[in-house]
Amino acid sequence: MIMKAILRCLILAVIPFFASLAQSTVQGISDSTGTATLEGLVIDSLHQRVAGAEIYSLDGPFKATSDTVGVFRISGIPAGTSRFAARKPGYGPAEFEFTVRSGETKRVAIVLLRVENVLAPVVVEESQVHRALRDVGFYERAGNSRGTFLSPEILATRRSGRASDFLKGVNGVYIKFGRGGTGGLPYGTGGFMKIGSAGVCLMNLYIDGSRVEIGTASDRGLSRGSSEEDNTTLDDVISANDVGAIEVYPSGVTGPPKYSGVSRGCGTILIWTKVKLDTPPDGERN
Repeated sequence: MIMKAILRCLILAVIPFFASLAQSTVQGISDSTGTATLEGLVIDSLHQRVAGAEIYSLDGPFKATSDTVGVFRISGIPAGTSRFAARKPGYGPAEFEFTVRSGETKRVAIVLLRVENVLAPVVVEESQVHRALRDVGFYERAGNSRGTFLSPEILATRRSGRASDFLKGVNGVYIKFGRGGTGGLPYGTGGFMKIGSAGVCLMNLYIDGSRVEIGTASDRGLSRGSSEEDNTTLDDVISANDVGAIEVYPSGVTGPPKYSGVSRGCGTILIWTKVKLDTPPDGERN
């Protein structure tokens, strides 16, 4: 554990490095009767000079920053006893106290100890839902495929009354709702949002790996002139409360071949249910 105790600095005798003090960053007021000056060098435990360290008074507005060779100078310090500290990110702080007479220059060397931030690894046990998603290839496809992947964590942030609401705003998907805003049907736009364009077609739907027919018979190429009464929407076949995770592939080119469906170019939606993932529906969790 990194010690939080404040380190006492080393006070050294005058040495030749103070010749470079004129180049240091200075903040404070000019020397005058009743004031003194603090000069010094900031080094680490390996005696390497530390640039950019902040040296500041704990009793007043006096402060400075060590220059490129670790040197600093603060003038205008009131005569008497003063408390100062030094700090820099990556180093432990140091605090020191000294007494000066009027007109005196106090010279110090401040030693900062490097802080090694070594974090212990965090190991989290894999949950049942994540294990199930891994088993069905969800995470593998998420890393290798061009699609949109709505994990349980993402779905939990979306308050949706209908399953089709989860797909709103997903790239390459246009949701068409029935009269009165009833159940929605997902249409693929080839990866581009072309809402209202004729260049869309009904996407393939798979629930827990099995193909599910939605739309009208006409949408599926089985007949012409199907009425809206014959229409089966996404929300007719699954409720939002049963959805555990979703994969969306805006075109057949981007999706896994085994889930390409009949209309390969229209894209595919894979829905994994909470039952499949062994996750209790909302309202039934402990």
